[in-house]
Amino acid sequence: LALVASTHQTFKLYVDSAGTARLFRNGVAIGTDMTNAVTNSTLLTPCFAMFSRTTATRLLACDFISIRAQRT
Repeated sequence: LALVASTHQTFKLYVDSAGTARLFRNGVAIGTDMTNAVTNSTLLTPCFAMFSRTTATRLLACDFISIRAQRT
């Protein structure tokens, strides 16, 4: 996934009730669905992270995080 400097992106991670995770970039699905990504009975804590595969320094700014979950 190549990101362009100074370009605003929107990412969405959707996890359904079966624990399948789907990732969207600017409203378009990317990658493949990850089945059994989470267990329904396990509490989750969202985090924001980026990893570099080289020795170069990388900076990623996050302007906004929105979290929605079904309440039971």
